[in-house]
Amino acid sequence: MPQSTQCNDCSNYYGEFKCAAFPKGIPAPISTGEHDHRKEFEGDNGIRFKSLEELRRELTNSNQRG
Repeated sequence: MPQSTQCNDCSNYYGEFKCAAFPKGIPAPISTGEHDHRKEFEGDNGIRFKSLEELRRELTNSNQRG
């Protein structure tokens, strides 16, 4: 199955087609890139795509504030 790079670049991704939003398995429309998971998807419990780069920036800013 083709995989969207969005999953690989997400800070919530566990690997093996699982993530914080979908611990039992990422639905095909998201994993294939058909659905942009920055937008709501049924069953995601409000957990959406957050890039690893965005997480790095947040952590860096948090560390700089002390």
